[in-house]
Amino acid sequence: MGPEVIVTVVIRDGGKYLLVKEEDGFWALPGGKVERGELLDGAARREVIEETGYDVAIKGVICVYQPTSIPNAPVIFTFRGDVQGRVGRGSLEHGWFTANEVENVASYPETTVLIKKADRWSETKVYDNLKVYLDF
Repeated sequence: MGPEVIVTVVIRDGGKYLLVKEEDGFWALPGGKVERGELLDGAARREVIEETGYDVAIKGVICVYQPTSIPNAPVIFTFRGDVQGRVGRGSLEHGWFTANEVENVASYPETTVLIKKADRWSETKVYDNLKVYLDF
């Protein structure tokens, strides 16, 4: 069996970024596992809604990466998302942080790197029923 596929979303609103406090106490980007039969951007939207209660429009991919320090590490697709509204409370504690605050509270070093990359993203496009997440 291959590695898991994980989606995370960088959401910026009013100069602040949305992070969730995971069960282990770590602050991180909202996201999680892609379920069987789910499209990547649909999984990203679902995870944000479940964890935070915010509905988001998934705009495109910021980065695709795989940690090399973990055996059989997941492949992680990080998207950029824009808040569309509030549809619930969310299952995890969450908060809005400035970029400087993210550097102080984020438990994973890639969180800071990914928010810095948030201005450079590739818009998701559809060509003849083919969803293209990264297009060079």
